[in-house]
Amino acid sequence: MIDEDQAFLKQVAAALGDKPWDVSVELSGGAGLDRASTFNFQIVAVRDQLQDLPGHTLLRSAQAQQSQTLGLLYSLAGGRAERYEGGRATRSWPMTGPAELVRCLDELVAELSARREERRYMQAFRTEHGGFLKRFAELKARIDSLTG
Repeated sequence: MIDEDQAFLKQVAAALGDKPWDVSVELSGGAGLDRASTFNFQIVAVRDQLQDLPGHTLLRSAQAQQSQTLGLLYSLAGGRAERYEGGRATRSWPMTGPAELVRCLDELVAELSARREERRYMQAFRTEHGGFLKRFAELKARIDSLTG
């Protein structure tokens, strides 16, 4: 999380309760950029306006360095949180406080978990059926070369 408002961060910490997440906090955009360039985060949550950087600029930079990182840009004044992927907003939620921010983060964590499970299934399928997939690709290449 990157936010300058320490009182809000304490409220978020209380709202997290017993979530089994490792949460790292930076209090400025510059420190957040430095941290994102040296550590592989799964999710980066940033307040929309920091004193030294706009939040969306920070998210785009972090995602340019780590393309698999999901971003969450939140605004208490605007009452919304936006999911960022690939440097652009892809979804929006209403958000008025720490509980809603934790709910948004919870959805992103669930999404990442589903992605990991899907990758495990795909890897297991490839391992079990690798020979078939290779023969299929070779046959398809031969058919394409004969028709093309």
